[in-house]
Amino acid sequence: MERVPFLATSAAEAYDGVRRLPVAVLLDNVRSMYNTGSFFRTGDAAGIEKLILCGITARPPKKEISKTALGA
Repeated sequence: MERVPFLATSAAEAYDGVRRLPVAVLLDNVRSMYNTGSFFRTGDAAGIEKLILCGITARPPKKEISKTALGA
């Protein structure tokens, strides 16, 4: 799935030059969709390059994966 940049406001221009870290995180058999969603949110905030899902790890789009951002 290709990441779509956020360009809804002019405030996003400040982040155009930010580079991703050359880091990949492997999620293997993460049973909780809420935990998977937390990895997506944290990885995006940390600027990691790849998030690899394998085993029984939930894959988006799922309601529970998106729901983790509600309390943040």
